[in-house]
Amino acid sequence: SQLQEQKPNHGLNTSIQALEQIQSKIQEKQEEVNSTMPNSTKNQKMAAVAVQTMETTASMFGKSEANVSRISNEIKNSFQISTRAEERIRGRSGFVKFFAGGDNEAAGLIVQEIARNENRIRELNRLIDDSDFDSQTKAVLQDQVQNIEQEQLRLKALAEEELNNKGLFGWIWK
Repeated sequence: SQLQEQKPNHGLNTSIQALEQIQSKIQEKQEEVNSTMPNSTKNQKMAAVAVQTMETTASMFGKSEANVSRISNEIKNSFQISTRAEERIRGRSGFVKFFAGGDNEAAGLIVQEIARNENRIRELNRLIDDSDFDSQTKAVLQDQVQNIEQEQLRLKALAEEELNNKGLFGWIWK
């Protein structure tokens, strides 16, 4: 009887511990990202924190650990590809943009990564929903996924703007 009374409490303590652990990881990653990515946008930083949080908390997902870890790693790699493409876009001179238009290759790369990440985000949300975490912990993790989605929206807007920039003579090549 005494053991039965302790069991529900143990579950509550485990939920609280999981939540506190995740919140601690988020704060730790925020500090790390702020010091290592000083020139990045707020969305980039929040997405980086989210991906790193998912990576470091993957072990808490039990049977889904490998999937969460794989998806987090794929999103992280995708963001690295998108960041390089964005740097190409941002580094393109105004002179070239004026005459030749936007960098369609770099913008296309970003669009491609966004499409891949949409599937990864869906899978990540499913894994969070299917997890044994309590609703509060799930909400914290879903907030992290929303941060990834916000970065996706920012990248999509950047890519669309670049693709729509035809330049003065860009219509010749595009």
